[in-house]
Amino acid sequence: MEVEPSLPDDLLLEILVHVKDEAALFRSATVCKRWLRLITDRWFLRRRWPQYSPSSFVGFFTRGNRHGEPDEGSLPGPEPCFIPARRSALGPCRRSLGSFVTSAHAGLFNGALPLISRHGLVVVCLEAHDSTGYPDRTIFQLGVCNLHAATCVMLPPLKVSPNFYCYDCNGYAILTGVDFCSKDELTPTLQPSNPLSFFKVIIIGYTGDDLKYNLHTFSSDKSSWDERTNCFDGDAQSYDYGSFSDAIVHNGLAHWIFHSYGEGCLQVTNLNAKTGHISLTNLPLKLNYQPTKPSCLTLGINGVLSLLWMQKEGPQLDIWEQREDQGNMRGTSEWLCTRTIELRQPVKNNEIRELLVLREKCGALLITDNYGQVYATDLETGMMEKIVDWPSRRSICHWDSMLLEIDWPTIFISGLTK
Repeated sequence: MEVEPSLPDDLLLEILVHVKDEAALFRSATVCKRWLRLITDRWFLRRRWPQYSPSSFVGFFTRGNRHGEPDEGSLPGPEPCFIPARRSALGPCRRSLGSFVTSAHAGLFNGALPLISRHGLVVVCLEAHDSTGYPDRTIFQLGVCNLHAATCVMLPPLKVSPNFYCYDCNGYAILTGVDFCSKDELTPTLQPSNPLSFFKVIIIGYTGDDLKYNLHTFSSDKSSWDERTNCFDGDAQSYDYGSFSDAIVHNGLAHWIFHSYGEGCLQVTNLNAKTGHISLTNLPLKLNYQPTKPSCLTLGINGVLSLLWMQKEGPQLDIWEQREDQGNMRGTSEWLCTRTIELRQPVKNNEIRELLVLREKCGALLITDNYGQVYATDLETGMMEKIVDWPSRRSICHWDSMLLEIDWPTIFISGLTK
């Protein structure tokens, strides 16, 4: 039986946040359920250690060996392979996705494609087959791997058009219960005993036949997909072919960059994960058709939504920042180019290589060059470090790489509550 608290939560938090010894603070979390709830609150952890980022980039997943692929530049097997960054918290060696989950899922990931990740959850597209054993392009089968719990949840099959398998034409996002918690709430939506028990998968899917997009959502507390056809509600700008960037999730909103090939422009697609409301915001950039030059969204330390765009000439990266309330779902934003980063290439003899941005995560940018080398780049310094465990003769594109971060508060909470 717990003793009736004599101090209010806000006063107790003020005391706990000044406990300087980390071991003593962690032991304090075992005193009672109330102290555990307060200490494992994510906002408390970020206040206690404001100098550290709650997440850090550790490497990326790429698709495994394809059927008939030559030995040169190949990976160990047909499963998605994790390629570690230098000094990765997950170790220096590459490993298969199956090694992160229990052996009960052996063979499940052969030919799978990792799509997105967040807070230790990885969404993979699994190969679907018809009754004769051939690939079935009308079934979109997803699995959600929990790297902390070593499990994989199979989602219900999604009936789609074959055009749906053009991966970069769809927008993907995954949210956890923490993403539905506002900054003013003391405790997250999730119970500390199972911090990743809830997730929501979101797909803005391209139909292909009529240039329209449908919204597909799946919540772990439900048994089937929800679908809304023509999710842009007749917005003329949405009747066009294009590609989506990775999603940025912040305060219950998901944001993508949509590159409209027909209009030659960029738009920010905003989705409220609670209501399903979608809006489009035009960016003040008129671009040529450059499908090989994908743009990225990122979230600055100050919570500002930013666009990363590689300059056509020279190894420079422009950062454009959104100047408006992030909760604003409509209207034209003011976007300003606030900074240009000089990318520092680790090559000899001042050799200049053509660079291609792949994806971004936790302030790290994954870049490849025209020689097939892959680099992890620090967005603050522009310093590029070569990924040493990448096969030298294997090419890579932005939809064939999925960056992974370690979310330290989640690991801490999971360890305390086991």
